[in-house]
Amino acid sequence: MPDFHLAFEKVNATIAELSRGMLDLHRRLAEEAPCIEKRLSEFDDEMIDFLQEASTDNLLGRKVAFSMFILAQQGWYFSHWDTPLAGVTQSAAMFERGEAEKADAALASHIESLIPSMHRHVTDRIPERLEILDDALDAHRAKKFTLSIPVFLAQADGIGAEVFNIDSIYSRSKEGIAKLKKAIHAKTSNDAGSDYFYLVASLMPINASFKRRLFYQNGLNRISVLHGESTNYPSYINSCKALSWLQYMIWIKQHFDMFEDIRQSDPSS
Repeated sequence: MPDFHLAFEKVNATIAELSRGMLDLHRRLAEEAPCIEKRLSEFDDEMIDFLQEASTDNLLGRKVAFSMFILAQQGWYFSHWDTPLAGVTQSAAMFERGEAEKADAALASHIESLIPSMHRHVTDRIPERLEILDDALDAHRAKKFTLSIPVFLAQADGIGAEVFNIDSIYSRSKEGIAKLKKAIHAKTSNDAGSDYFYLVASLMPINASFKRRLFYQNGLNRISVLHGESTNYPSYINSCKALSWLQYMIWIKQHFDMFEDIRQSDPSS
């Protein structure tokens, strides 16, 4: 005959354990609530700052700038030279509708299509990085994402430091952000599409600190990969995201180089 008293005690013990777990969960949520609220507020402030820095003097400009911000929060970065405005706004709309997988697939296909032009620019302007890029692209094509992603990120680091003449483009200090914005102002003036440059000075998954990156679900984080903290980063989509960040840095260098070429050829400019 079953021992109902013993069974009842086990049920009570399980309920007590679940209750303790729920109390602990509520306690931790209460502790984290101010931090979560602060982060949401920071996100709003960052988006507002970015839109104010960007060239948003018309409805289309505001829509594109907002869409770029949304894509960057998902770990995707593009230039206006290579990516149609419609592609930017439509991809952002997919994320807003909750169609993340569909958007990721479309953007991955797009970044793959940009590899030839990216390769040509590296060959022409930064040939010292070509062998490294080729090896990383080979790893990407061979689906060795444990290798391709760190190399794409490291090369973006090097190009960014060179372009902005700063130790780290990922610094969130006021001084670091000010240096980035100063360089952007100096070499873009009010060019059409200059809003694309200001992403590098915004808080994104790619440059988020340990505490802040906990709020991102889909973005690739540089620190966690290159410092060996993450072991679950290898994937085709993340490799494409890392490649999009590298392509973004290559494009900024391309634009800044063109600015310098024009300035040197015309001292009055």
